Amino acid sequence: MALHTSIAGLYSAWDDAVSTIVFSGLKSLGFNELQPGKPSPLTRDLPWVRSPTPAVTAITAYLAIILVSVAYQKVTKRQPYARDPLWLRVLVQLHNFVLVRTEDGASW
Repeated sequence: MALHTSIAGLYSAWDDAVSTIVFSGLKSLGFNELQPGKPSPLTRDLPWVRSPTPAVTAITAYLAIILVSVAYQKVTKRQPYARDPLWLRVLVQLHNFVLVRTEDGASW
């Protein structure tokens, strides 16, 4: 139970810091109607809307992984993988097109 309380306390401190930075930055850009902890009633129940912390944390982690992997490639002098063959790229594009069409609810 102590670990859960400790993690909750760390997340609360992180959430306060990120929310303060994000909302002060938005306020300086002229978005005065946005207030911490008061999401719009239309979007209140959507994931990641109540606080900017999950989105900011995910984006920060993604960028950190990319930067570390690029630095690792430069240090080890490894080249990225060669381009995929044309047939595979066409197959992937076709697959993505079909997924978007079926997700969109469009009929053939």
